[in-house]
Amino acid sequence: MCRKLRNLSIVFMLLLFCCSILVACDKTSGEVGGNTTTQATVPSEPHTHEWSEWSIVTPATCSSDGIQERFCICGEREAESIKATGHTEETDPAVAPTCTVSGLTEGKHCSVCGEVLIAQTVVDALGHTEETDPAVAPTCTVSGLTEGKHCSVCGEVLIAQTVVDALGHTEETDPAVAPTCTVSGLTEGKHCSVCGEVLVVQTIVDALGHTEETDPAVAPTCTTGGLTEGSHCSVCGEVLIAQTVVDALGHTEETDPAVAPTCTVSGLTEGKHCSVCGEVLIAQTVVDALGHTEETDPAVAPTCTVSGLTEGKHCSVCGEVLIVQTIVDALDHTEETDPAVAPTCTVAGWTEGKHCSVCGEVLIAQTVVDALGHTEETDPVVAPTCTVSGLTEGKHCSVCGEVLIAQTVVDALGHTEETDPAVAPTCTVS
Repeated sequence: MCRKLRNLSIVFMLLLFCCSILVACDKTSGEVGGNTTTQATVPSEPHTHEWSEWSIVTPATCSSDGIQERFCICGEREAESIKATGHTEETDPAVAPTCTVSGLTEGKHCSVCGEVLIAQTVVDALGHTEETDPAVAPTCTVSGLTEGKHCSVCGEVLIAQTVVDALGHTEETDPAVAPTCTVSGLTEGKHCSVCGEVLVVQTIVDALGHTEETDPAVAPTCTTGGLTEGSHCSVCGEVLIAQTVVDALGHTEETDPAVAPTCTVSGLTEGKHCSVCGEVLIAQTVVDALGHTEETDPAVAPTCTVSGLTEGKHCSVCGEVLIVQTIVDALDHTEETDPAVAPTCTVAGWTEGKHCSVCGEVLIAQTVVDALGHTEETDPVVAPTCTVSGLTEGKHCSVCGEVLIAQTVVDALGHTEETDPAVAPTCTVS
């Protein structure tokens, strides 16, 4: 349509131009023809057009050229086209869909003429993202809630939670506690066996107090201790005033001096008696002649490098030698191989060495062989899927198997839900 209008405008301008030329020719031919005289005519001076300002006949639009014209005082008119302005593009912003309302893709239109340049298309509504509202168990005094559901995106309640009545208390008796002489008691009470709330408070019953009875004093003797006076409770038996022990008076001790025996002559032990009651406290007994007090001079085992001694004996009292010790020659070393220890990834090894199996002296010292270090091998990443968890990259030693960088579990991604839109049936297609 726009092209047709443009073509018509061009034809119209050409017609106007041709007409103006014809008019000018008519004027020139009339002047020459009208001159009927035989005198030579003086040609007139050439005409210079004095044009008016351009005036718009048809304004240019976004898609069509316009026409403008101007006039000379001589009556001649000149017309020319005005180039189409072209569309002024303006973006129609996208409208995000919600759970229940469809959206629109981004589009474009001309802000001058309103022509749609890129049409917006409808984006289906997303649908609700269901999230469970967990049930709340009722207690004895507070009501609970059933399980419900709501949309985690827009918050719309999908399944409303309903109130579950409070359970009420389960009554249990707290038995009375009888008071004793020193400990208070309690009256009977009650509490809830489920939540522990006290329903009937137990009150304190005062302690009964002691019934005092006297424990008489006991006088001490030379050999037997006594007791001070005390008292106790005749009901519970608790000691109120403890009887303290009065030490026995003890004998008036007199010493019977000892007679020391020698290695060959008997003696007497020291004795004692009481100078008050005469009781023999420690009887003197005959001490046989001591005879020699044999003391073993222990054998000294020879070592690999030092000589030893046989076992001997002497009297520890008089010092007489009873059995003489003799010298035992040194043994020399018994060589034993210390096997080499191969190094591992993390533990150093040892070279072969030698020592004496008897005294332990090192004959050839073992030297340290440095640890080999780990041979690192990569444990590849395992990508998680919608339902199966994955693993991060890790590393282990290919020689000893030790984990150098542990692989950690990457949670499964979960499904990304996408709605397959309904297709409306037609008259012939389901």
